Amino acid sequence: MNEPLPLRVLIVEDSEPDTLLLVRELQRGGYAPSYRRVDTPEAASAALDGQEWDLILADHSMPHFSAPAALELVRDKGLDVPFIIVSGKIGEEDAVAAMRAGAHDYIMKDNLARLVAAISRELREAEVRRERRWAQEELSRSEASLAAAQRIAHLGNWEQDLATGEERWSDEVYRIYGYAPQQFRPTYETFLNCVHPEDREYVRRTVDESLRNRIPYNIEHRVLRPDGAERIVQGQGELVLDDRNAPVRIVGTVQDITERKKAEQQREELLAEVEHALELRNQFLSLASHELKTPVTSIKGFAQILYQRATRQQSSDMLRPLQLMNRQVERLERLIADLLDVSRMETGQIPLEMLPFDLNSVVEEVIGEAAIAARGLTLDYDKQSELLWVRGDSERIRQVLTNLLNNAVKYSGARREITVVSRREGDWGLVSVRDYGIGIPREQQPEVFDLYFRGANAPTDNYGGLGLGLYISRNIIERHGGSIWLESEEGKGSTFSFALPLIEPESD
Repeated sequence: MNEPLPLRVLIVEDSEPDTLLLVRELQRGGYAPSYRRVDTPEAASAALDGQEWDLILADHSMPHFSAPAALELVRDKGLDVPFIIVSGKIGEEDAVAAMRAGAHDYIMKDNLARLVAAISRELREAEVRRERRWAQEELSRSEASLAAAQRIAHLGNWEQDLATGEERWSDEVYRIYGYAPQQFRPTYETFLNCVHPEDREYVRRTVDESLRNRIPYNIEHRVLRPDGAERIVQGQGELVLDDRNAPVRIVGTVQDITERKKAEQQREELLAEVEHALELRNQFLSLASHELKTPVTSIKGFAQILYQRATRQQSSDMLRPLQLMNRQVERLERLIADLLDVSRMETGQIPLEMLPFDLNSVVEEVIGEAAIAARGLTLDYDKQSELLWVRGDSERIRQVLTNLLNNAVKYSGARREITVVSRREGDWGLVSVRDYGIGIPREQQPEVFDLYFRGANAPTDNYGGLGLGLYISRNIIERHGGSIWLESEEGKGSTFSFALPLIEPESD
């Protein structure tokens, strides 16, 4: 046996016995009614405001109220509830008037056998009306959202009837072309008249080709608004075919891309200015480096002659200044070389002589030179693999390792200790240089290999340099197919490492 269906019923009736009669009829029909009886306008209004109702049953005529008055009250409140008149006596004219006013049916009290069937029908129709109303509300919300999205994106949609040439435009299409929404009924010729005269033939040919070859199109062109303003738009369209595969409509979109085009142009102009500035900078670096090279070479030569003379004369007063002069000249030579390398790297002109060599041999040579120059500093070398054969420019790899060691010496701090490790890791030869000095702040570590980088915790009066060495080192290692990286903790030191792909040693 099926469970009784719950049913919320508002009964407009002045007779309690008649009300109970209606309730019993509903129960016999398979409903479990929860009901409230009212017989005045005030009580009916309060009941309608107090809760939702599935059904209203109303007597046609009562001393203080009536079905037509109750129906008007329901309509004034904007409610859609099945309204059935149940009356002991109602004239045909009154019944017709009630139906025209919005009543859904009327039943005579002496023929209640029709009541349950009428209620079931009206409940179903009310559900259909609710679903239709919900769908319409959703459609309205979707259309409003679409219109807002099109307005924000300056994107409109349109379609054209190929048989008549008539078109339908969304509101945003009108706005893009400079007109008030739905100002007129557009056609294909209307659209062509909106296109800039110089672009009109191009647009016409593109659309004709799309129709002829049955392919979509996507073009950019100008439009000329009624006020004389030019805009750039992107137009897209594709064919809709009927069941015989014949084109019947074109549907498409148009988007105002004027601001995007202006931004692209500004970006291109800015990029051209930056590229020109970089070219001038590189020309200056190259020219300045070459111009500095000649006098520096002369200074170095004369300094060496003076140093040799002072050595023969055993002039201690002259040897110390000349030693300092030689070191500063060598520093200036490295700086000039770095400037030249940066200039060549930016233009892709740095040469590499790619030959097989043992990476460990280069490491040992550079460490030996550094140990002589860096007096008072402990330099440990941990060679964990005997041979590390790689293919590359050994002088450039020597330059990388020298840069890393010079930085380690410069930033080694009070501990004055450096550790160099070389080892094999799979198919890679790895070299690392570790110092125990000031380290690099975490937030700056991603920038450490950028051009002109300087650590925020490295005062310029104590730690010189232009920030070129690590940039050059990264470029060299990456051009060898390797990688270079940093591990550092501020106040505890830094470890710079690079890895190069290993090769099989060539036989003699």
